[in-house]
Formats: sequence, C-alpha cells, structure tokens
Amino acid sequence: MENSSFLCDDVTEICADSTIPTASMVLNVFGVVCNILNLIVLKTLDKSKRNGYFWVVVNVGISDIATGTIFTLLVSCDLNRLVVKLSDKEVLVYQVVINILGFATYLARNLILVTGSYERYVSICQPFAVQTNKVLINLGACLGAIWIASLIVMAVSLATDTKSYCFSVFGYMPMEFNTQTGVIFASSITITLTTCVILLFKTWKELKRMQQRNASGPDDLMVKRSIHSDYLCYILLALCSNFSSSSL
Repeated sequence: MENSSFLCDDVTEICADSTIPTASMVLNVFGVVCNILNLIVLKTLDKSKRNGYFWVVVNVGISDIATGTIFTLLVSCDLNRLVVKLSDKEVLVYQVVINILGFATYLARNLILVTGSYERYVSICQPFAVQTNKVLINLGACLGAIWIASLIVMAVSLATDTKSYCFSVFGYMPMEFNTQTGVIFASSITITLTTCVILLFKTWKELKRMQQRNASGPDDLMVKRSIHSDYLCYILLALCSNFSSSSL
C-alpha cells in the first residue's frame, strides 16, 4: 500500500497515466545505448589523436549515459510505487539522493559543453595560445572539478529546505522545488547556454574569415571540412543541451 502521506495534495495515484513515463524511459534508454556505442567507437581512436577535444567529447558521453540512466530510474512507475511504500524518512532520503544525482549529472553536462566550446574557441581563434592556456593545459583537472562542483552544488541546494517535497503524478519529481534549487538550476541553464552561444558565434566568425583567406586547394578544403565538422558537432551538442533543459 502506498504511503499517501508523502503524495502531493492533488495526487491520488502515482503514474495514473504511464504513457509519458514509458515514452521517457524508452528515449532515455535509447540515448544511453547510443552514447555507449559512441564511446566504444571513440576508444578505437589512436592514442596519439586523443587531444583535449577528444576528452571533452568522452566526458559529454559519460554525462549523457549517467543522466539517461538516472532519469530512467526516476520515471520508472514500478520503482516509484515501491519507494512510496517505505517510511516517510526513507522516501525523503531516496527522493533527495536521486534528485541530487540526476541534476548534478545534468549540470555537469552543461558545464562540460561550455568547456568544450571554450576549447574550440581557443583552438580556432587563438591557436598560438593553446600551449599556454591554463584551462587547456589542465583540462583533465578542470573536467574533474566540474563533476565534483556539480555534485556539491546540487547536494547543498536539494538537501536543504525539503519541507515542500512530495511525490507527484510522475513520482520522484516534486511539484515544487525549494527556492535555491530553482535559482541555481535556472541560472546554470541561462549562463551555460549564453556562454556556449557567444563562444560558438565567435568561432563561426573566425571560420568564415579563414574560409575567405584560404585558397580552395584540395588540402585546404579538407582542413576546412574537418574544422567545420568539429564546429557543427558542437552546435548539435549545444542544441541537444537546450532541448534537454526544456524537456525538464
């Protein structure tokens, strides 16, 4: 029997309509599988070609896998029905922990996208600064710091002021988060998306200038196609990030 004391006021049954949770689970599982296959392909790349951009892409894939896996558990109707049968304290602990993991991995993904956009910007717009840029030189440490900082920030915001938490129609997701979580989440999306757009726009302008300067010989054409390919990949990643934030 469900612990009705932890259900939101206007909720009588978790997952009364399981269509949306089921569709979300299918999409998340599909995304996880695609990212696993992508990492397998990346692993075959020669070690000499594993530059900073490579590790950014790897971390984006890892964050996508983590986020997709966690959100698959979050929207699982069967799992949520089992959790709500526990005591109030156990339900709250589960809800707080699962939300921390979900939002931390999502925040980390956005910050990794910003790091990747910055790496492309420096590599294309300031190529002579690549060897001396402190962020790019210590890219591994920066990526590690992103994961740790994301976990700490979301843990502090989500684990405090939990009195309004309850299980909604879709389970774990409260009808209303505390103020600090809303502010941090909205700010992180706005700042990271704006930063990515600015960096990518500057990179695009530099690519246009390079295209105008360079001759259209076979080698130059190959180089330009490679650069444009990298750039378009990051545009797609940024758009996917924006889409994900809208779906949340």
